[in-house]
Amino acid sequence: MDVADRLHQRAMGFEYYEAQAHKLRTVEYKDGKHLTETERLETIMVKRVAVLEVTEAEIKNIAKEAAEGALRKFLLMIGVDVSSPAAMLELQADFRHLRVERQTVGKLRDKIYENRRTLVGAPQKISITIQCALYWAGNA
Repeated sequence: MDVADRLHQRAMGFEYYEAQAHKLRTVEYKDGKHLTETERLETIMVKRVAVLEVTEAEIKNIAKEAAEGALRKFLLMIGVDVSSPAAMLELQADFRHLRVERQTVGKLRDKIYENRRTLVGAPQKISITIQCALYWAGNA
């Protein structure tokens, strides 16, 4: 069982058994007089319930540190120097540039689809106009 599982069990509360030693004494009497006395140790399994021993603030702090560590590790894996503020600003500028590129490509795509619909519909409109003109010319 790893540390994360143990912390989870502690946070959620769990049951476990603990061995406890107990001293047992046997006293023999005969006719009201004390004859012998023996003692022995026996182990008894006692059921225990563990409860939350950390505060909410401690849990939040642990979660925050874990998230920051994971993010730092991820950024290092993709080649960002997390110790340098200049590198972080450069990464932000890269993301801004990517957003502008994505929006520009989206606008161009919309224009292309709009122009394609216009070009696809144009021959049909021209054909109907010519047919109407020929019909009118034939009936005139």
